[in-house]
Amino acid sequence: EIVETRETQEHFVVKDCSALPVGICEKPSNTHKTDNQFKVYISRTTGAWYCHRCGAKGSWYDLKRVFHGYGLATASSMVNAEPSTAPAKVLPLIDKDENKRYVHALLHSENDQIVAMRNYLLHQRGLSLPVLMKYGVGCASFSFSDEDRYVDTLCFTFPWIMSRAQLLQQDADLNTSTEPAHDEFVIRRVKARAYSHKGWQRLHPKGAGWGLFGLHTVPEDATTIVITEGEFDAMAVYQATGMPAVSLPNGASSLPVQVLPLLEPFEKIYLWMDNDAAGKSGCEKFARKLGLSRCHIISPSPGPAVPKDANEALVQGCDIAAIIGDARPPEHSQISTFVHLRERVLHEMMHPELYAGTPVKSLPEFTKVIKGFRPGELSIFTGPTGVGKTTLLAQISLDLAEHGNRMLWGSFEVSNIRLMSKLLTQCGLGAGHQVTPGSKAYQAALNQTADRFQDLPMFFMTFHGSSDLDQVLDAMDFAVYVHDVQHIIIDNLQFMLSRNYRGSMDRFEQQDLAVERLRRFATDRNVHVSLVVHPRKEEEGIRLHLASVFGSAKATQEADLVVILQSDGEKKCIDVKKNRFSGDLGLVPIQFSTLNASYFEGGDKRGPRFQPSTFGSLRK
Repeated sequence: EIVETRETQEHFVVKDCSALPVGICEKPSNTHKTDNQFKVYISRTTGAWYCHRCGAKGSWYDLKRVFHGYGLATASSMVNAEPSTAPAKVLPLIDKDENKRYVHALLHSENDQIVAMRNYLLHQRGLSLPVLMKYGVGCASFSFSDEDRYVDTLCFTFPWIMSRAQLLQQDADLNTSTEPAHDEFVIRRVKARAYSHKGWQRLHPKGAGWGLFGLHTVPEDATTIVITEGEFDAMAVYQATGMPAVSLPNGASSLPVQVLPLLEPFEKIYLWMDNDAAGKSGCEKFARKLGLSRCHIISPSPGPAVPKDANEALVQGCDIAAIIGDARPPEHSQISTFVHLRERVLHEMMHPELYAGTPVKSLPEFTKVIKGFRPGELSIFTGPTGVGKTTLLAQISLDLAEHGNRMLWGSFEVSNIRLMSKLLTQCGLGAGHQVTPGSKAYQAALNQTADRFQDLPMFFMTFHGSSDLDQVLDAMDFAVYVHDVQHIIIDNLQFMLSRNYRGSMDRFEQQDLAVERLRRFATDRNVHVSLVVHPRKEEEGIRLHLASVFGSAKATQEADLVVILQSDGEKKCIDVKKNRFSGDLGLVPIQFSTLNASYFEGGDKRGPRFQPSTFGSLRK
């Protein structure tokens, strides 16, 4: 059936909601009446929809699922996130007086360490007292986990202040409810960042909503805004230019969809991330999320002393207004020229170490060979049945998550419960706590490890066994858009595709098509996809090679990295058979530690020691 619409600059508006599949509108009756027509609005940029008649709403992924005949199940139900049909959550707020105490402490305390923090902001960061006061920066003591103990440390505090109207609108959009607020401005949350350990960061209170640092400083009639990667950068832009500037709540790794409505009023958005691979990738990703037509990307021109970020530009005395004036709109995703890419190419050639990829801290020799994991690439992992492929990838995923990479697991063979048990053991439960299972000490150690693991930016798809590839890709797409996932693990291809062959397609053709679509997904979404593929049946003890990967040569041809976990029954090694990035190949001998169910390369049989994530707590 044809759905009649009219178009506005921002929406497709559906005339007759009864022509839509069940689930879009809850009251598709009497649509012949003029008053009941043109009520369903679908965003042209995000695909989010809203019915002004019944209040039904959803994401682009929910809309696709309804149109594809999957009923009312949301894409969010495929990952460990709450579906949009969940009852409204009551979210806490920061008490205004509490934040006033933070600000007063930073500005007036005579404590030696706080005085040092104040001088750091004024002299090393080059920020003025009026700007610090305008943005509400303060300091307070927070507790952080340091291996097996908690440490109190002084932190800078960055409040997410918004108007009461913005708060109420956000609650309506997200189906949430916030503690009663009667003031004109409220504090959604505070981000705390340790002065002595930059990596120690926390959002307070836990479980509260999302906001933007500096949003309260933006005039109501503003149509232009600068979004920076960090809080110091936003204040630097405002101090140097007077332009409205806010910072991302979680750095370059994510832009939560919950804050997108707060940015809807702006006609022009400048994106200024750090001048490194992660920052450049974040700019491109966030521009697509916010709408390419209204975004401009700030990239300082190459030179002998190119500032890393806006705050460094302020300290160096750069003309920040001129840097912003040179911002360019993002290039078309399918068309480019050397003029557009020149700065990035030269920067990569001058600083290759910044583009090497995320390292696997617990496997340094393996990292030395592959040069880390990079976005936009496809890795193939294979090895004999029972050799430990899932164990190896679980260990790698923990290392990457600890580094700040947002991970998504698709475990089609092993249940999520068993997978998480393995991950908890690898977190350090075995090695760090020599206690008897079942004892009170063991229970306490287990809870402490679970708290650390919970703070990691790790998500899990709920598929198991044979699954529809379209639904899997849709869940992956949802996770990338909503949770800003950067690395996806599919374990494994054969289990995902089992009993899923259609028509005349044989197993090889089906597998080739799946690999091709996963490869395209990695490239188009600029995420890393690690895919486990079982090998062909070989004689026991025979070393595997590229041709041992099950199926045609398609999988290894499409892959940027091919890793084989080899075993002769006694010894194991990681065998890098293909490495498109650097060309380095080689064997890395490994051993297995039963203490924490992890692999290690050298003589340290304790294996990798878990360090609490400094990024995971920011995803709550």
